[in-house]
Amino acid sequence: MNIKHIFSLAVLAVMTAACSSEDITQQPASQSGQTLPFKATISNSAGTRGLTAPSTENPNITAAWEENEKIALVHSTLNNENKLIVDVMTVEEVATDGKSATIAGTATYIDDNDEVYLVYVGHNDNMTNFQGLLSTALGDNSGKTIDKIIGIALEAMLAVGTQDGTMATISDNLDFRLGTSKLKQTNDWATFSTDAPTLSSQFVIWKLSLSDGSNAINASQLEITCGIDSSIDTYTITPTSGTLSEFYVVLPTSINYTYKFKATTSTGANYYCSHSGVSLTAAKFYQSTLTMKLTSTSGTQDYNIVSGDPQEW
Repeated sequence: MNIKHIFSLAVLAVMTAACSSEDITQQPASQSGQTLPFKATISNSAGTRGLTAPSTENPNITAAWEENEKIALVHSTLNNENKLIVDVMTVEEVATDGKSATIAGTATYIDDNDEVYLVYVGHNDNMTNFQGLLSTALGDNSGKTIDKIIGIALEAMLAVGTQDGTMATISDNLDFRLGTSKLKQTNDWATFSTDAPTLSSQFVIWKLSLSDGSNAINASQLEITCGIDSSIDTYTITPTSGTLSEFYVVLPTSINYTYKFKATTSTGANYYCSHSGVSLTAAKFYQSTLTMKLTSTSGTQDYNIVSGDPQEW
């Protein structure tokens, strides 16, 4: 199954939740809430936003929040139309070190037990698509919890996202993060009832360095297939211009997956390798050197087996 088709399937999966059974607790129709001005602080864990690649001076991936970014508050309570309540907040102030920020907007307040999921969906343009995925009406016997529906939406957005192998694109468009908190009312304002919640990445970043064993391979396209059965997901990473020998890619998590890699040069030459037994944990950053083999003259895909696990930064 090509990864580009998952977006439509994810929409179907959200819609299917309307006629399945278990898990979402329905609220009385009268609990549709009131709107209150909202202001609160969010923080980050091991890197949150504004990602930058490692360098000689700073060997770690660094991150910082940026003003005018959007954070969605997805309520665990449904409104009186059995739809998810989604409030969109804006980052207004960022601490000097970039590791905390003030978000503000208008929130739907129901009671002090109202749990919300904080969701960051990359570029601000992604927020409309995210809200669209969550706008499907849910039936009385939904088969998925709200956090699972959010997960479906995020993975669908990653599936259709364009990757060019650079950290900048990941930072701007594909850095999807999730956190939880509860709301409380203070005078005429809504805010978080706990300390500043953190938003953790739902995916992994993997730096892949391409080599033929002696020299770097400069590729105009890198194709990655991953999976544990015949339903293989394919990600195609294409540099915006020119070629790259080092690709930063963002992928879903995996447990004991086999990954196959195909690098195509500007002259049309194809190099291959595979990497089995790979487990990638959310919010982690990995790096690997892929020692790849040029395809045989018959065109057979000769996958050179890469030994060892990805190295975590």
